[in-house]
Amino acid sequence: MLQACYIICEAVHQDVPWRRDVVQVSCVVDEATRTVTPGTEPGLGVTVDEDEIRKHPFQQELPQRVFYSDGAVGDW
Repeated sequence: MLQACYIICEAVHQDVPWRRDVVQVSCVVDEATRTVTPGTEPGLGVTVDEDEIRKHPFQQELPQRVFYSDGAVGDW
C-alpha cells in the first residue's frame, strides 16, 4: 500500500465560476475529509475542453501583496 508522503496538498477548484466547464478531473475529493481518491482515467486523469477555454481569454490579474507598516511581508 502506498502511503501519502505529504501533509498539506493545496488544490484550486473554485477560482473561477467556469472551471468545471473547462477542466474535468477523474479523481474524487471528499470535501468533508479532504481525502482524494484517484480516478481511473489514463495519465493524470485530466480532460481539458479547448473549445470552452477559447470562451475565456487570458486577463492579467494584479497579484495580492500584503505588507505591514514595518515593511514585513504578510500572508494573504
